[in-house]
Amino acid sequence: MKKSIQNILVEEFNRRFEKNALYSLRAYARDIGVLPSHLSSILKNKAGLSRARAALVANALNFSADQKILFIELAGSQFSRNQTQRNKALHKLHLLERLSKKSKS
Repeated sequence: MKKSIQNILVEEFNRRFEKNALYSLRAYARDIGVLPSHLSSILKNKAGLSRARAALVANALNFSADQKILFIELAGSQFSRNQTQRNKALHKLHLLERLSKKSKS
């Protein structure tokens, strides 16, 4: 499955939900520092995250340094309004993918 901001957010929510069946999207939105309505829009791909907001969310989710970089670059590649910025983010994602494959070999 191709990684996206939505997939990562849903995976993390599901992980938390498995630990606590009463955990809600509203609580998740609170924990990551976004409005519940904005989280819902992000998950439905009707709204995005800026790179700055993605960095705050990554910190709130206690991502490792590598995970933070991936999350921020995904946000840039998916949601940047500037085509040049989207292309730069996509390029960085391709580099990260290649590095990841080399380190696994």
